[in-house]
Amino acid sequence: MTPASFINHAEEKSFVIGAFSRMTWKDNGQFHGDSHNYLFSLGPKFKNFFASTSKTSNNHYMLFNSTKSDANEKIGLGFGGTLDNDFRLFVNCENLSNSYIHNEDNTYEVGPLIDSKEANIRVDYLEIWGLGAEVSTIQDVAFVRKY
Repeated sequence: MTPASFINHAEEKSFVIGAFSRMTWKDNGQFHGDSHNYLFSLGPKFKNFFASTSKTSNNHYMLFNSTKSDANEKIGLGFGGTLDNDFRLFVNCENLSNSYIHNEDNTYEVGPLIDSKEANIRVDYLEIWGLGAEVSTIQDVAFVRKY
């Protein structure tokens, strides 16, 4: 397993948010990951939102999709939420200005990643870090460069 995380922030609103997973990305349009995944905010306030332990929680930790099999599918990175494209945190890889955040879902603890009622965000920078064994890290770097 290779840890992978991403950080994005919009200078206009001055926030840094992201997600962590110890699992490597899978480009299959299906949720994957495990209960060690979490969402976080580094600024302006530090916050963590760990996987929910509620009986109604689901396992929709992270999703990567680079192709559309139907018109309703979104291209990008999703965290939490549902398969019908309503994610807790979504980075739209077709148009970074159409990314969004919600304050709750059934995967992660409830609470706002940013202090704003706005759901739409513009991603100015996107970083994806791969850590782990050299072979896995090389595979992750090649994967990120592809997109």
